[in-house]
Amino acid sequence: MTDPTATPPPVPPVGGTIPTDPRQAAIARLHKKRAFWIQVVGWIVGFLFMTAIWALSGMGGFWPIWILVVGAFVLAMQAWAIFGQKPITDEEINREMNKGS
Repeated sequence: MTDPTATPPPVPPVGGTIPTDPRQAAIARLHKKRAFWIQVVGWIVGFLFMTAIWALSGMGGFWPIWILVVGAFVLAMQAWAIFGQKPITDEEINREMNKGS
């Protein structure tokens, strides 16, 4: 039986652990940025391939627009997560911890 008054274990962050060393944190951010640009190139190649299929199949309604819209939305959300958010500070962590008590 578990103790109901025990402190629950910390929830791990999404995507793994957060490096505490500034150098490791910078390396992790650089890896995320490189992975993002690889995804952008892959998405562009995929979109061009689907557009070529559309063009070779008689060019009915431009169905590749759905690939463009969904892909652009997903990439925009990833770009915001990678480039638009600042790292979590100790002050923010302490403020959040104080809310729970």
